[in-house]
Amino acid sequence: MKYFLLCLSVFITFIVSAQNKKNYLLEINGDTVSLSLNEPSILKTANGQTLNIKLKQKEILTYSDEMVSFQYPSAFTLSSKVYEDVEQIVCLSGSGNGFLIQKYKDINPENMVDLMLSEMIEESIDAGYKEKKIPVEKTLKSNKTLSGKQSTLTLDDETNIYSVFPVKIKKGGLIIVLVIVDPSDEADMKAYDVLWKTLEPKN
Repeated sequence: MKYFLLCLSVFITFIVSAQNKKNYLLEINGDTVSLSLNEPSILKTANGQTLNIKLKQKEILTYSDEMVSFQYPSAFTLSSKVYEDVEQIVCLSGSGNGFLIQKYKDINPENMVDLMLSEMIEESIDAGYKEKKIPVEKTLKSNKTLSGKQSTLTLDDETNIYSVFPVKIKKGGLIIVLVIVDPSDEADMKAYDVLWKTLEPKN
């Protein structure tokens, strides 16, 4: 389990290095131009026509696969990796707030909540953080209620919050983990509202 969580730091490094590069190609009638998001560019076509173009992204994006769907702000960066038959979706903001979803095809994750929390907070506890753990619930738009646990860690004026929710579905299940390292970021807190209002586990 610890191995899966370590990829958070890997994804943060990837996100920082991948920003502001021309990772998109626009093709119009056989003419191609490399683009970055929200940066104006000029395309000169084969017949001499000049086109002013800009690639924009929706403010709210949608993720959907065979097990789960949800929406998230485009300011967050989403990545997906598979580790030993467990797929992990990581969605992070620039400040480090975010969430991850682990997808299990043959395992019921309902008994993994305490293990997941302990793995996430172990180093912080060793560093002197004090923990307060409480049960938490979230109701999805389908009216399904998820029951999980939340650990709030405090040290001086710093607060980190970790919440874990298991979801049992017919073939396997999901673990949803919320990570809040900067509770003062109002935009990031709104992103969690978007997640919960749109999250749909698929049976």
